[in-house]
Amino acid sequence: MNSATKKSRGGKKRVAVIGPIMCNSGIGTVVRTILSRERLKINYEISVYNSSNYEDSNSLINLITFIKCIAVYLGNLLAGNIDLAHIHTSHGTSFYRKMAFILLSSLFKVKVILHFHASRFDSFFMNSMGLKRKIIGLSLGRSNAVVVLCHDWKEKIENKFALKSVNIINNPIPFDMEQIESHPHNLSSRSVSILFLGFLIKAKGIYDIIEIAKEFNGSSLSPRFIVCGKGPEEREFLEKIKDYNVQNIEYLGWISGRKKIDLYQDCDIFLLPSYYEGMPMVLLEAIGFGLPVIASKVGGVSEIVIEGENGYLSNPGDVEDFVNKITMLLLDPSLRKEFSCKSRKVAKRFDREKISEEWDRLYQRLLH
Repeated sequence: MNSATKKSRGGKKRVAVIGPIMCNSGIGTVVRTILSRERLKINYEISVYNSSNYEDSNSLINLITFIKCIAVYLGNLLAGNIDLAHIHTSHGTSFYRKMAFILLSSLFKVKVILHFHASRFDSFFMNSMGLKRKIIGLSLGRSNAVVVLCHDWKEKIENKFALKSVNIINNPIPFDMEQIESHPHNLSSRSVSILFLGFLIKAKGIYDIIEIAKEFNGSSLSPRFIVCGKGPEEREFLEKIKDYNVQNIEYLGWISGRKKIDLYQDCDIFLLPSYYEGMPMVLLEAIGFGLPVIASKVGGVSEIVIEGENGYLSNPGDVEDFVNKITMLLLDPSLRKEFSCKSRKVAKRFDREKISEEWDRLYQRLLH
């Protein structure tokens, strides 16, 4: 953890960035991507507070991490070392942990940005009632700016909590697209590879992938489904593949680095049949590599996947519709190529320099 110094160098404003940053979470990837940009390094003195290790650690380790983090944060508040707190939150426990930072910052008159990344945004925030709604409202009321990932969330949270102005800042693609070669197009209707990357939990639609793959077992199209990830339901997922005798799923476990890049380059379609999402980094990576996408219409996905332009959207759990849309892409290699080119164009909206400029403008507005 980087703590701020007593005096900022060159009189820069001091910004504390808080969240599960030093782990394999989506929030961590977003924050590390943006903080690597020179724009913010030049304009601000950034201190990073890792409030949790997310799935990388167990509950006890995460609790210890949080206690240490809040203690260091309080010390820097007492020393007057923080001008702005940029707090990244998800739903559930993540949100309640962040309340401590919001309340402490408010007590010390430090301005607060509350930045939502919650995949279960609707079920946790929009469906809140009674005391839970009051607690969420209190946190929003103590925040100087609220940031969401997409237009759908902006409209919902403004209406639910009577907020006047909510900021939309998308997640960034975590690499330089200019360094990524255009997708090598597979112009065959056979030997097509369909890629899934993510945590192995029911909410990601992993059991629907099995049902979808079953429909192509023995088919003349014979697509290969490549599943990569880790999670608490890994064993059950693999057992179901075996029980259903699904021959066209290849499980590779958790991947990263060069192997991950190679898979994005080698596969032909990206599949994400989730039941809940925010603005998933894997989808941003997929379109950055020029992959056509078939995904669930949830959260901010529809701002990444434009129906009929760079992919298709289905309702969560609608296995039949997923199968139909995959079939359309399998049968039409030229359509896959067209969607691939469009994905690269859509990806430019999420350029990391552009997103860092939006963070910078928000910081300036609040600090200056």
